[in-house]
Amino acid sequence: MTDYDRWARNDFERRHPGEKPLNWRIAEVARRFHRQEPMGRFVLHQNDCSDFVACAVDEALGVQARFRRGSDKHLLGTRMELVDCWSWREGDAVQPGDVVNVRHSPWYPPNPNSIWHVGVVGPEGCVYDFVKLKTWKRARYGRNAFAWFVRHSGGPNEVEVCRLKARYRYRIDPVPGVGR
Repeated sequence: MTDYDRWARNDFERRHPGEKPLNWRIAEVARRFHRQEPMGRFVLHQNDCSDFVACAVDEALGVQARFRRGSDKHLLGTRMELVDCWSWREGDAVQPGDVVNVRHSPWYPPNPNSIWHVGVVGPEGCVYDFVKLKTWKRARYGRNAFAWFVRHSGGPNEVEVCRLKARYRYRIDPVPGVGR
């Protein structure tokens, strides 16, 4: 945690006693979407794991998930300037609302041709995702232990964590396009 992160967290706690930072909304929406199963038919690169994550971020940050707006576009969930990302290493702490990208999906054995998979850390530390394997008749909403989700990460740069920047997480600045 940087000095700025500490300052922002302390300032947030002073200004908003008893409230949770904005990243918790992302975590709670991911859990709610897991329960509600709102995504519809799974379509790779259109309505898949990354779409689930971007929808959770959009909904949590106040611009509604694309399927609630009747759109195929995300407004905030894919904006990289809102997050800090780093290569996760064994022992690094994650927070509720963190987006976790894994090089090799935990749902099937790793192979060099696999594509990345992504989920959101929920309020209790589990990772929520939306996935469909060829052998499954329908997509599933996963809720899995973090260790299980990263289980096929065997080396450096195989897990990336993205976290809402402290200035937005602790409501120092409004999220661009949303307001206070």
